[in-house]
Amino acid sequence: DVDPAGDLMAAAGCDVIEGYLWIHSSTLTEITPALDVTVIQGGLWLQNTTVLTNVDGLSELTSIGANLSIQNNSMLANVDGLSNVTDIGGMLKIQHNDALVEFEGLSNLSSLSGSLYVEENPVLTQVGPFPGLVTVPGEAVVFQNDLVTDLDGLSSLESVAELLSIDNNASLVDVGGLAALTSVGGDLLIQENPVLPSLQGLSNLDSVGGYVKLQANAQLTDLDGLSSLSSIGGYLAIDDNQVLGDISGLSSLTSIGAELEVHDNPALCQDDVDALVLSCTIDGDVNLSGNTGACGGDDDDSGDDDDTGDDDDSGDDDDTGTPVVCSGSYSIDHVDTSADLAAVTGCTEITGNLEIYNTTLTNLDALAGLTTVGGELFMIGNSALSDLTGLSSLTHVGIELYLENNDALVTLDGLSSLEYIQWELGLANNASLTNIDGLSSLTYVGDELYIVNNPALCQSSIDAFLVSCTSCSSTGDISGNDTGC
Repeated sequence: DVDPAGDLMAAAGCDVIEGYLWIHSSTLTEITPALDVTVIQGGLWLQNTTVLTNVDGLSELTSIGANLSIQNNSMLANVDGLSNVTDIGGMLKIQHNDALVEFEGLSNLSSLSGSLYVEENPVLTQVGPFPGLVTVPGEAVVFQNDLVTDLDGLSSLESVAELLSIDNNASLVDVGGLAALTSVGGDLLIQENPVLPSLQGLSNLDSVGGYVKLQANAQLTDLDGLSSLSSIGGYLAIDDNQVLGDISGLSSLTSIGAELEVHDNPALCQDDVDALVLSCTIDGDVNLSGNTGACGGDDDDSGDDDDTGDDDDSGDDDDTGTPVVCSGSYSIDHVDTSADLAAVTGCTEITGNLEIYNTTLTNLDALAGLTTVGGELFMIGNSALSDLTGLSSLTHVGIELYLENNDALVTLDGLSSLEYIQWELGLANNASLTNIDGLSSLTYVGDELYIVNNPALCQSSIDAFLVSCTSCSSTGDISGNDTGC
């Protein structure tokens, strides 16, 4: 325990320190006299010094048996005195050192038995280098180092046993230094790196044992750097990335062990998110919202805006390719004509629920162009409704689709584009419904199926649907339909 400087004399002449060496002082400017120690069997703590500028007096040290903590040192500019250290038997923590510009003095480190933390070093310009560090058997955390621009110092790193966190680094523009990384045994967190444009450098990462969270990276445009990622043991969250427009880099991903959350990415097309859902086995809830970017073809002006001399753009808000997002939920109850659907006419996305109850409508043509209902879509007690063609653009229902007591409805052909329902599908007490072949594009229902008491609905049509819906739940209730057809 070194404080003040005179306490160093107790360690002078020692080759081996059997316990811990703790250097903390408000007066010590350097480690004098230089120590002959080569091995510290316990830990080395350089903490809470106010005027210590270097550790050159530890230049004989080769091995530390427990943790190395370099923490809260106001004037320490480098750790060149640790250049002979090859082995740390615990964790390495480099945290909150106001003057530390680099720690190349640890570049001979080849064995680390614990976690690596590089946190809150305001003038640090690089992490490492650690050319001999192949694995981190604990966590690896790079947090709030405002001047670090890349992770090139980790270029030999192949695996992290627990958490890998790259968080809140204001100048980080490149993670190419992680090109050798193939596995993360715990969680992967990449968030709040405001100028990071891509994840190129993670292209050899094959598996993550825990969750993956990609959040609030303001300049992240794509996920191409994750092109080899095939499995995630926990949840996947992609949230609040303002210019993220492309997630096709996840094309190799086949398995997500818990929830999928993709929300509030305003440049991301919901169709691309749906494609991700359909390509993966997801062992948890799916929560998708606020992905409102233009989809492929939305910006194509080659159709109605040709040079025919017709300048009339009235009534068509889609000429610009701009989605019409209608926020909130809508309940349509006891109406008679399509004009009564004016509140949702022209919507391409409804973020909440859409409920159509007890109307005398015969069709839903006023909903033409609607692609997404973020919540529940209920159609109940519409006695004259016989045609769902107005829903022919609908691809995605965020929670539940439920059709009940629609006595004139014979088929579901108007739902031929529907691919995805987050939770439940319910079809009940529709007296004239004979087949559900119109659901041929539906391949994902995340929770339960209820197809009950539709007396004209042929069981063979239900069976065909269950075969084609490759990611449909096997729970729920299918009963009371026509088994004799």
